[in-house]
Amino acid sequence: MVFEQFIAAMHNAGCEVKRGNYLSFRIPGTERFVRVKSIGEAYTEEALRERCVGKRIVAAKTKTSDDIDRKAVEYSSAARKQYRPTLLINIQSKLQQAHSPGFEHFATSYNLKEIARTLIFMKENGIGTYEELTAKINSSSKNFNANQARIKELKERLNSISEL
Repeated sequence: MVFEQFIAAMHNAGCEVKRGNYLSFRIPGTERFVRVKSIGEAYTEEALRERCVGKRIVAAKTKTSDDIDRKAVEYSSAARKQYRPTLLINIQSKLQQAHSPGFEHFATSYNLKEIARTLIFMKENGIGTYEELTAKINSSSKNFNANQARIKELKERLNSISEL
């Protein structure tokens, strides 16, 4: 009886209910029905019936401060600054190798995500134009070369000291 009230409440909320081998719902604005058993063990029709009657109790998940802290670190700008831009996928050449619409979709979305990450990285590092980018590249390569030369000098000095 309580389960039927649940089904009626879902129907009143605008969901289409299909009862066949498996209980399925279609949420307004979506094309397909979703079988409740595909959501998880706690959402099979039998489990829902048990929950409605009170035989099965599912404790609500509460967020701990560790979860919140971990998510804050994941989304902080410090974590994003560790991002290293990668090369984009050349969709045209890869499509010639494998004729797959799924791969084309993957490559397109991958490229869009990489472009977005690169733009965020550039914005966070104060790079707004191509000239600023080339200036930063030149500056970084000069620093790298200077550091490499310094390391070489120090290694030579270390070798001479170790010989003494």
